[in-house]
Amino acid sequence: MKRYYAVTVFVSLLTLLAFTFVYRLWDDPAEKTVLKVGFIYENDEITPYTYNFTLAQKALEQAYPGQVEILTRSNVQDDQTEEPLRELVRLGCGVIFSNSYSPQIRALAPEYPEVQFCQVSFSAAAGLEYPANYHTFNGEIYQGRYVTGVAAGMQLRALIDKQRPQTVALIARYAPPECRTRILNMLRSRLRDEVERRMRSSDEPDPKVVAAVEASLRSSLGAAGGK
Repeated sequence: MKRYYAVTVFVSLLTLLAFTFVYRLWDDPAEKTVLKVGFIYENDEITPYTYNFTLAQKALEQAYPGQVEILTRSNVQDDQTEEPLRELVRLGCGVIFSNSYSPQIRALAPEYPEVQFCQVSFSAAAGLEYPANYHTFNGEIYQGRYVTGVAAGMQLRALIDKQRPQTVALIARYAPPECRTRILNMLRSRLRDEVERRMRSSDEPDPKVVAAVEASLRSSLGAAGGK
């Protein structure tokens, strides 16, 4: 009976040792596959455009510590993308991101089917045929567009508030219908009534007056834009 228990304990310890060895072998960091990820930037993180992309790069490193190795190439102009791209492939990158609009990335992708190429999307890419290992991406830019729209609306409101009713009526008269409605909605009630009254007039404005108003508005908009 004691021999039976001894054999049982020995087998159990041997099994436990085997499991421990396999687990350590499987969990050995040296045995883990590290994915090399390349980033090609058309400038550096001093510029707001590239800075946003470097934030994504850093988030990738934080999300997968020890599982990814980042290689970057900065200040790469669109017409100089080919060599840095090939260099990152030679260094073993399995995925390469670029925030440039260079056509060289899509052109070179078929030469390296084992590498995934990811390029920021741009309008000229619409309708093109893509290789299977070529992808496009972009950031969430609706926040910036929203803030820009708010700032533009505030600037327009400040500009309109300085104009006489006849000037606003002239602008609204030639504006597209959807813009005309927005302009009228921005006005205070008394001014809106006066503008609408003038817009209902059947008299055609003097071309010289239209030209003078246009020149004045161009000057005001240029000053507001810092030009």
